[in-house]
Parts: sequence; C-alpha cells; structure tokens
Amino acid sequence: MTPPAPAGRADAAPVLAEVDLDSATEASPARRRPLLAAATVVAVLTLVVAAALRSEVSGPPAPPAPAVTAWVALRSVAPAADGRAATADLVVTLANHGTGDRTVSGLAVGGPRSGGAATTLEPPRTDTRGATSGPLPLLVPAAGSGLVAVREPLACSGKSPTGGSGADLDVRLTLDGGDVVTAVPVGALAATDGVCGALRTATPDGAASPVEVVSARFSGRTAQLRVSGLPAGATVVGVGADGWVVPLLDGATAAGPATTRTLTLGRPAPGCADTGSRGVVPIGLQLRVSDGGPPVTRYADVGPDLARWLVDARAGACDPA
Repeated sequence: MTPPAPAGRADAAPVLAEVDLDSATEASPARRRPLLAAATVVAVLTLVVAAALRSEVSGPPAPPAPAVTAWVALRSVAPAADGRAATADLVVTLANHGTGDRTVSGLAVGGPRSGGAATTLEPPRTDTRGATSGPLPLLVPAAGSGLVAVREPLACSGKSPTGGSGADLDVRLTLDGGDVVTAVPVGALAATDGVCGALRTATPDGAASPVEVVSARFSGRTAQLRVSGLPAGATVVGVGADGWVVPLLDGATAAGPATTRTLTLGRPAPGCADTGSRGVVPIGLQLRVSDGGPPVTRYADVGPDLARWLVDARAGACDPA
C-alpha cells in the first residue's frame, strides 16, 4: 500500500466535491401563497368575462308568455237622440294559451270616454272561427278562444284628456282565481281619438237638431221633400249632403203658417265623387236654417232613396255630354 502523502506536499491529490446542478431549491410556503392567489383571481375574471360575452350574444331571457290574452274591437256606435251622448257596441276576444280551461267571471270598462257601467250582450255568432261566446260567466277552453260583447255608454263631449290613441276605453276582464287581463284596443279604438272619432265619422252634421221628413219624391233632375219642424218664419239658406252641394230651387221661405214645408231640390253640383265628406253615401240632408239669427244646421233623415238619387245625379254630371 502506498502511504498517504504528507500534508503540504506539492504532489498531494486534489479533493473533489460532487454537486447536483439539476436539483432546484424548493420554494418556501411564503412564496407560493401570492402565486396561488394570483392564479385564482385570473380564473374568476375569466369566468366573469365569458359569462358577459354569452349574455351579449344570447340577450336576456325572454319573459314567460301570458296564459290569456285579450283584445277589443269596435262593432258599432249609435248616437243618441240629443246628439250629445252615444253608445258603443264592443266585441272582446280572448285567447287561452294555457293547458287548462279558464272562466271569465267579470268585465269592466273605464277610461276617460266611459259614460257609465257597461252591459254585456249576446255576442255576434258570425265568423267566430270556433270561439265560444255567450253571457258571463264564460268558459274559455284550453288552447281555445272566446267572445264577449258589451255595450258601453260614451262621454264624448269635450276633448279627451289622454289624446285618444287607444286610451279612450280601458276594458278589463276578471278570470277565475282573481287574474285580471287588460284587452288591447285594435282597429278604430286604437286610432286617434278612438271611439269618439268613430262616432263623429258616423254622425252626420245637424243630427242634434233633426227635422221630420214627411215624404220624399225623386225624379231624374229634381227631388221634392216635405219636412216638418221648421219655424214658420225661418228661411232655408242652403242644402247639403255631407259636403255635397244640393241646389235649393224652391221652398226657401214658408208661404204661410203651415206646419210642413215643401223643398224642391235640383241635381247636385257637377263632380264625380260617389261619397260625401264622411266617406259614405249620404242618406240625409243638412238644412242651413236662419230664423232671424245666425244660420243653424238641421238634419233631415231621408233614407236610401236619397243615396240612389245622389249617386245617379252625380254620375250624370260626370258624363262627357
């Protein structure tokens, strides 16, 4: 054996130390905690951003569809004798979108044009398309429809505080369980000034001051009208038919204190229109009457014969000859 070299000799063998360069020092728990917290924040923000993007693309969830819907239309309007009050006949249609039958137990009409309590009627039975109809209470089957007719007095004097446009009448139906459904106005009810606008269209000028037509005779060029109700000394200063000018040939003044007066009318002024200012063929005449003061309009309800005579006369006025 070779004895170990004495310390301090130059040819002493070097001492080597083995170092593992591939191993890293493990991080301390104090350094790991901030890294984990940062990773958690990034993950949460990623989920929030993804949810926001999905909401932008798909939009908010749609509300559930109502189980019962209703709409109301105007069937007809009838002016009263005094020309200031009127009644409207309405038809309310209900659609039951649910899976169970529903019962309509009550109906109420309000709004600025309501003139009082509504009265339910027997609904029209034409073109119901399978809808159930009848007085209240009314059973509306599942996935079916129903009709309720109602008559409502109107308050059409003055201007509507809501400006019309479907707010004239507020029609609400009460269902079983206490549910209340508001009927959406359609057609003339949804137009400007709603039901009162329709009433004005249907009511001829002077209807508030009518005169009685005793008899009426028509020929090709003239017509003779006997009326009562005019003051004995009054003068008829003009005759019209909803905007059509009708010449007054005789009878402007009374020949005596007779209770009836005969008016002789000529054919209407030339033109080719077949309707008057209300968009309908007139069946009555407006008499402009003066009794010593400003003229007032009095209405003479003649009947369908006047409409035929006016149309024939106006058509003749349009002939090239």
